[in-house]
Amino acid sequence: MAELNARSTLRFDRENGKWLLCCPGTLEAGLYTEVAELPIWRKPDPPTRPLMIVGSDPESEYASKSAPCCRLFCETFGIDYAFVPDTSHLLQLEEPERCFALFDGYFADKGIVM
Repeated sequence: MAELNARSTLRFDRENGKWLLCCPGTLEAGLYTEVAELPIWRKPDPPTRPLMIVGSDPESEYASKSAPCCRLFCETFGIDYAFVPDTSHLLQLEEPERCFALFDGYFADKGIVM
């Protein structure tokens, strides 16, 4: 899985011999700016059905800014929250089985049969 993740997000620059992100930094920064302006960040209505957000590891020394923000958002608005330890914002690629396990456990706790 790590190799697939690396091939999907990195490219090798033969001129300087370094691995670079496929998405240039200015473009990625623009994506974050666009997302920050979406209405999803307004105060949500209370969930009408079971809702859990699974995020990346907010405790990691390499945590992106979105990881602790996601946790705080869920805590602030009473949304169930879990995170996958030792993951980045690409947690679904890094640890898909652990992500599924968190949802499976959540659904089972709520009596939801899939």
